[in-house]
Amino acid sequence: MTHKTSRIALACAALLLAPAASWAATFTVDRADDALDHSLGDGLCYVLGGGCTLRAAIEQASALPGPHTIAFDFGGAPTTISVGSSLPEITRQVTIDGYTNGGTPNSAATGNNAVITVRIDGFGSSMGTHGLRFHPGASQSVLRGVAVTRFPGGAVVVNAQGGSNLADVTLAGNFFGLDLDGTTPLANDGGAVQIGNEALRTTVGGSAAADRNVIVASASAVGISVIGSDWTRVAGNYIGTDRTGNVPLGTQGGVYVASARNVGVEGNVIGARDIGVTIDGGTQDTWVRANRIGVGAGGANIVGAPGSRHGVYVTNGSSAQSPYTTRIGSVNAAADGNTIAHWQGNGVRAERLTANASKFTFLSILGNSIGDTGGEGIELVDTATGQGTAPGSRAPSTMSHMPRPVITSVAPGVVNFTLSGGPVDLPVRFEVFASPACHAGGWGGGSTYLGSASLADNAGLYSGSIPVPALPAGTVLTMTASGDSNPGQLSTSEFSQCAAAVAGPVAPPAGPGGAAPIPVLGPVGLGLLSAVVAGWGALRRRRED
Repeated sequence: MTHKTSRIALACAALLLAPAASWAATFTVDRADDALDHSLGDGLCYVLGGGCTLRAAIEQASALPGPHTIAFDFGGAPTTISVGSSLPEITRQVTIDGYTNGGTPNSAATGNNAVITVRIDGFGSSMGTHGLRFHPGASQSVLRGVAVTRFPGGAVVVNAQGGSNLADVTLAGNFFGLDLDGTTPLANDGGAVQIGNEALRTTVGGSAAADRNVIVASASAVGISVIGSDWTRVAGNYIGTDRTGNVPLGTQGGVYVASARNVGVEGNVIGARDIGVTIDGGTQDTWVRANRIGVGAGGANIVGAPGSRHGVYVTNGSSAQSPYTTRIGSVNAAADGNTIAHWQGNGVRAERLTANASKFTFLSILGNSIGDTGGEGIELVDTATGQGTAPGSRAPSTMSHMPRPVITSVAPGVVNFTLSGGPVDLPVRFEVFASPACHAGGWGGGSTYLGSASLADNAGLYSGSIPVPALPAGTVLTMTASGDSNPGQLSTSEFSQCAAAVAGPVAPPAGPGGAAPIPVLGPVGLGLLSAVVAGWGALRRRRED
């Protein structure tokens, strides 16, 4: 009996013995061309001339109830699988594991030392051709350990096609838009990852170092787009950079979220030529936390173009949006604060675009490090009515009911402040920040979070103080004010005017506690400030509700 005949006999025997409901199989790809399977649905990945191609493996996996595994065996050699047209839709649960060809997942806490040996390349395929496509029926599928490059469409598409039979797809430990070296860009023209049409609980990346994807798109595309899909988690990835997380590569936009609910953008390094994270009209309960946006894993500027716009850009393009919420950072600055810098526009910009759009009663900006931006660190603008654009102007009432706080005086170890014209009967959280210099307009950002206090009002008037550490000469201080009148009804101010810090002893604390500062950006002076703040952590206290 020949080897080919024995393989067919074994496959037939397995089919006869398998339960009717499913037939779990492993299809091992060992040919790098794009040939079709010889006999679709027979459970044997086999093409004319022998061997198994990726196309044939997907055809067989989607023809039979799963779950299945697609493995690779090229003797451990780096291999490019060239695809001439769209690969078949993946419509069964399947794990595609490129690490089976001798690669190893990332184990580095910073950077990415993954060894990926399998590249799926769409160069020369027709316009709009996507790479791997997870469609209804592919719930709980996993893609690991491959590079996907040069497709005219997206590298990977997770698309429920408006149905409810696609959930829990995981994309982890891959290179999208990069060669196997993790540094040479080979971008997919339609972006890297597209999640849409009611796909549920998609995970891109994850909490473990091994889950980190490195994701690059073209100079006219977005790294990850989430449109009309709920419970998506984008976590721990390097987006718009090489594998070090410090070299910007192409990528117009980092992450784009629209018409979605419960989306978490967490713990990523995000660089881009235009905007780091866009949250477009119609999103609900979106979290942006613990990311480095415009700041590389080692502190490099990864914005990548002198004509960039904003670190985080939030719009409310829907009249039905309120009271949907977007939270950028949180009261737990040490765990959730984002580091946002180097953008030529604003660190965070929120904009009401149309006259029929809802008021911005859903935006929270807390505990972040925002500095070294061309425009103000936080800018709230009503473009529809032309309000809020003048430097230092109060945010329009359509954007926030929270005016900027005023730093009334600074003594050694303490900042005194007031806020007037604020909301009545609403506790307000005041946060204080330090920076090496003030923004040119006098309305600074806030590079280092120092502490906070939560105060009740007196008929819309607030007055208080926050202790701060001893600070280097030349340091400037700014503040923000934030309120939460009802669950999900959030508001934020822009940054206050700058005030000079005063050297001297630390004011004695009135109570225990205190949050650690988030990592510092900027020059050596600010690095010294960070060390001072860390040493003072045991003395500082926060007054919060």
